[in-house]
Amino acid sequence: LGMAEDVERHLDGRPISARPPGWLYRMRKFAGRHPWVGPAAAAACVASGLYVATLQRHGHQLEAERDLARRQAERAEHVRDVLIGVFQGTDPLATDDPAAVTEAGILAGLAIGEQHARTQLAADPELQADLFVSIADVYLRLIRTEHSRRLLEEALEVQRTLHGPRSPQVAAVLARLGRVH
Repeated sequence: LGMAEDVERHLDGRPISARPPGWLYRMRKFAGRHPWVGPAAAAACVASGLYVATLQRHGHQLEAERDLARRQAERAEHVRDVLIGVFQGTDPLATDDPAAVTEAGILAGLAIGEQHARTQLAADPELQADLFVSIADVYLRLIRTEHSRRLLEEALEVQRTLHGPRSPQVAAVLARLGRVH
């Protein structure tokens, strides 16, 4: 009776009782009866792996973008702090005598800002160039074109070194230099 059942099981593709039960043997028999299960399981594993890889890639991209935004915010805050420090002494509303604020005082503040950019921002040439451009713009408004030109030329050299001669940063400084000339 047991042999007849094993023959029926064998013909149906099911595990037979005369053989020792092993998970690999049972899996082969199951896969033989259900040929679609193997490819479906493989497709599910591949899809899951691709999904996890995509999530990781996007996670790394988000981290890089977050770090870049943080660095840009820190740079902007640093420039703001420098400019505020430079111009606090030249604010007519901050003094008891607004007439005491003179062009000489503003120029002295700009010189301090320029010196600060040269010494304390030497390790961050991008920020240094940005500050040179900002100070050059103020010099240009005060019709101090020679000071403005000199700072813009320094900023241009820094931008060329950092980004190459055909970069948008270089083009922006060249446009300002065109206005000075």
